[in-house]
Amino acid sequence: MGMELNAIMELDRVIRVLEGGAIESSFSGVYAPEFTVGTDADGQVLAEHEAQMIADVKAQGWELVSGWTGQYGYSGPIMHPSEFIGGALEQHIRETPGYWVAVAVEGDDYEPAAGWALAYRETL
Repeated sequence: MGMELNAIMELDRVIRVLEGGAIESSFSGVYAPEFTVGTDADGQVLAEHEAQMIADVKAQGWELVSGWTGQYGYSGPIMHPSEFIGGALEQHIRETPGYWVAVAVEGDDYEPAAGWALAYRETL
């Protein structure tokens, strides 16, 4: 199957998955969504902050993918910094043609990154 996706998908590097799982990673004209996520006074991301982040990304033509994190009690789009693209997640990406990108999730008040997220768009 070639190189593992975790090694290919550096933050903000858009890839295109073709039918059959082949990966294109060298092309131009497609850019990762740009966004920040709001936080409360304690630096926590609340549900309303996450909803706004999802809407901001959607307005740019991308969708944040949820349900892949292994964090206890959470199934939203923000992955823990220790998580990676491998196993079932890699298989899902390779089986889903379109554009994919891993993006850092940073707070709007220069907070440290809350983690990372995976964005997807079927076409341009």
